[in-house]
Amino acid sequence: MNGFDSLEARIRKIIASTLGFDEQAITRESRLAEDLRADSLDIVELLQELEEATDTTIDERDAMGLRTVGDVVAYVRALTVDLRDSVLHRKAERSSDWLVASGEQER
Repeated sequence: MNGFDSLEARIRKIIASTLGFDEQAITRESRLAEDLRADSLDIVELLQELEEATDTTIDERDAMGLRTVGDVVAYVRALTVDLRDSVLHRKAERSSDWLVASGEQER
């Protein structure tokens, strides 16, 4: 996929659609404001689309530091990894709680 992983490809597609650019013209180095002409309203819309597509919440203060497509990809990837790790941790806790409650704990 031209060096883009699936998350990055999804983000590029969302950026292209939201900002009205050809997806092929968007690179990791593309700057949101300067190259893709995103104004503050475009950024808000883009963040909403990204949150919806990735089932995450993007902190507005963090969003202010996102300058390039690569920044956005790295940030969303970190959010999704944190979310996945959190879900796995909760599942492990529930499993451990079940083992203790059922008397199946390790000896």
